Amino acid sequence: ALKARKRTLASGEEFEVEYRFRSVTGEYRWHLGRAVAMRDDDGTIDHWVGTATDIHDQKRSAEVLRLLLDASSLLGSTLNYRETLRSLARLAVPSMADWCAIEIVEEDGTVSEVEVAHSDPNKVALARELRDRYAPFHGPGPPVIESGEPQLVPDITDEMLVIMAQDELHLELLRDLRFRSHLCVPMLVRGRVLGAITLVQAESERTYGVADLALAQDLAGRAAVAIENARLHRQAQEQAQAARVLESIGDGVVLVDDDGVVRLWNPAAQAITGLRDADVVGRRLADVAPGWREAAEGRASTLPLDLDGRELRLSVSGVRFADGTVYAFRDLTDERRLEAMRQDLVATVSHELRTPLAAIFGAAVTLQRPDVEFEDDLKARLLQIVVDESNRLADIVNDLLLASQLDSGTLQPAIEATDAGSLAQSVLDAARAHAPAEIELELEADNLLENAVKYSPSGGSIQMRLEARADALRFAVRDPGLGIPAGEQRRIFEKFYRLDPDMTQGIGGTGLGLYICNELVRRVDGRIWVESREGEGSTFFVELPLARRREAVHAA
Repeated sequence: ALKARKRTLASGEEFEVEYRFRSVTGEYRWHLGRAVAMRDDDGTIDHWVGTATDIHDQKRSAEVLRLLLDASSLLGSTLNYRETLRSLARLAVPSMADWCAIEIVEEDGTVSEVEVAHSDPNKVALARELRDRYAPFHGPGPPVIESGEPQLVPDITDEMLVIMAQDELHLELLRDLRFRSHLCVPMLVRGRVLGAITLVQAESERTYGVADLALAQDLAGRAAVAIENARLHRQAQEQAQAARVLESIGDGVVLVDDDGVVRLWNPAAQAITGLRDADVVGRRLADVAPGWREAAEGRASTLPLDLDGRELRLSVSGVRFADGTVYAFRDLTDERRLEAMRQDLVATVSHELRTPLAAIFGAAVTLQRPDVEFEDDLKARLLQIVVDESNRLADIVNDLLLASQLDSGTLQPAIEATDAGSLAQSVLDAARAHAPAEIELELEADNLLENAVKYSPSGGSIQMRLEARADALRFAVRDPGLGIPAGEQRRIFEKFYRLDPDMTQGIGGTGLGLYICNELVRRVDGRIWVESREGEGSTFFVELPLARRREAVHAA
């Protein structure tokens, strides 16, 4: 301003300058000073005419508008609201305050300091030392966080500092900070306090008034909206992620409110129970799945349920929260069934082993009798019993070992081209050697003859057919035996699975034969299936790729 005045005096140009003027009340206000040179007839400056106009309100309005525009741009620039609030505190200094502190209410209810801003870093360090050394008498966070009401102290007197100070050193530090005027406003959104903005005038010696309070409240409101939007966005992302997790996990998840009404039923719950979410959500869980209360009260970790005639065994765990309970459950039905099948296998294998062992033992003991002179024919028959039953034992053990190797992946079939007709004939000849006389075997070829013989207790004609197709060779074995119920036909290829003994008339077996067939056929790119009617016999089909086709496929 002085340089401009000097230049104007020298040149006679019009003078204009903005400056702050301190009134007798101590308030600083902005003025616009103008001066125009008045000249005499020969052009010489005779005197100056000047004006001083109070432009404080206009200038303040422009500053406020610029501050709000900058703040809005800042608050909308990112969803990282903590960094945004730090930038906002630095924006407020020095345009609105010498000091700016921002604290927020965390989602767990605790209060955290986000930023303390001042143009002098040393004073920021001093303020933090004060905070750490002297706990605020009003508790965690400014009082406005508790009350939700703004606080304005236009003039901080020394008497106030004396009341605030907890000891002499505290008072000395407070005086060193030269606090002059103070205001604190809550960050409010929909009636909830999300934090507070504290502004302090110090060395600038400015004081706050009602207009400053209104501006601070406007700024705090914008900050609160930014915080709320960022949190809602994060919650939406978390909910979307949780929804993706719930859709992808294999465990059923059910959310039930305090009234027992289902609010969430994830895809796994639908897959396990067969109940669609549209048929469950909005209904009482007790109506959907009677007997669930035991799990809810922690009395049962394994819950038997009967859903539309389906018997399920579920492992259930529940966790209470504010508005209800979340249940996670896993289907143990197959595990329980498999365990029952394993137990049944142990009993079956024990029985299957006991029979040939008893025959071997009986024949061996008979042959060892010193008091009997055996004829050659009888001795040969007894020795044949030992051989046959030993082979039977070996077959059982081999099936168990083969199934174990298939499960562990240690067995991979060695694939080579073969003459299907010769193979079928050799299998047929081997089957004829073991078939009862009342069963007639016809070649028209497959390796399922053993089952066909076993499950045709009433005799009849077992047909084996070999058919060359465009890209595969189909074996079919048809028997006139017991037949297989439609509901059992998919399961007969499962490991350890055996038909109901009442239906099979007590015919034994380990439940591994068809499982092994299925695994071996699948591993050579073939397929196996059955067509059957209960009481009318069964036809088993196996399709194996022709050698030239398989070589072409694998070469490609």
